Amino acid sequence: MKRLLLTLLALLCLALPSWAEEALVIDGVTFSADGTVLIAYPADKPDAYYTVPDGVVTIGDGAFFQNEHITGVTFPASLRHIGVAAFQYCSNLTELEMHYRVQTLGQGAFVGTNLTTLSIPTSTSDLPEELLMDMPRLTDVYLSNSVKTVGGKTPAEGADFSLVSDDPAVVLHAPPYSEAEKIVRASGHAYMIDEWGTYTSTQDVA
Repeated sequence: MKRLLLTLLALLCLALPSWAEEALVIDGVTFSADGTVLIAYPADKPDAYYTVPDGVVTIGDGAFFQNEHITGVTFPASLRHIGVAAFQYCSNLTELEMHYRVQTLGQGAFVGTNLTTLSIPTSTSDLPEELLMDMPRLTDVYLSNSVKTVGGKTPAEGADFSLVSDDPAVVLHAPPYSEAEKIVRASGHAYMIDEWGTYTSTQDVA
């Protein structure tokens, strides 16, 4: 019987993903062993606000999925990537402080949140599909002049912002003489071309 239990335990360990073998857990939040990936933020964690620790480079796919307690998140200067569905259905999330160095936003990252505005970081060049779907309070999206493609397509290739947001009442802002301007003009959304529109996040500092 003991040998059988040891065999089952060994098989279970083999089945675990590589990060799980050396995961780092801080205050209930799971990180990779080196602290560069935020893997999982518990859905039942009751805190209203969370500051992602400095040194985190990636927020993993579905990391904050369906946490209905959290209202605000601050990102560190080290963050570069936000995963697929990272904040999906965090229905009370109303505030994101996103550093300008974030380079990639995952498909459906903010679906079902209650954000009212969103500034695309000045290091982000592509807007993935479904990024801003099912966001009933969203009123304005600010595209920086770094945005060149939607779902990997340029305006000339038929970039379609309706695949990013399904609400044409959301006002898109873009700087003039940019690819972002071409994207918003073809979007079918309300839009504004702002003369001083080099948009930054709330933490666009070195």
